[in-house]
Amino acid sequence: MDAILALFRDPLIVVLLAILVFVGRVIFLAKRLKSAARNPTLVDLRALEEAKKALDKHHESLDEAKRTLEETIEGARDSLRGYKKPLAKAVNGRRKGLESEMKSLKHFDAPLKAARMTKRRTLEDAKHQTAFEDAKKLYKKTRPGDGRRARKPSKDM
Repeated sequence: MDAILALFRDPLIVVLLAILVFVGRVIFLAKRLKSAARNPTLVDLRALEEAKKALDKHHESLDEAKRTLEETIEGARDSLRGYKKPLAKAVNGRRKGLESEMKSLKHFDAPLKAARMTKRRTLEDAKHQTAFEDAKKLYKKTRPGDGRRARKPSKDM
């Protein structure tokens, strides 16, 4: 093994090996082109065969993908069949917990509702006072844009 590695360490042998590979490749392509020149339909047949092989490989990979997808879907369905009951239990348990928390917080809501009712009653009482009604009448009389002092729109606009 060390002898082989020693050969590849020599740059002259590496260059010679590269040249041999290149020459062999050129000879192989030349023979292929020569045979294609003799029989032009042979090139088409080779291309057609290669296309068929590629298409068959594509179909195989597509079929494999379909099988994998079907297996995945079936596996998911199987896992969901056993998952629905625990999920329903968890959802119902969480819902009951939230409802009990909301019921326990209702006593905090009562003062807020009472304050709102008091505010609403105070505003209703204020609307029916004479001073409030007089202020509304006065505002309507002196509102900008109404009455004698209102500006007339200019004609040049």
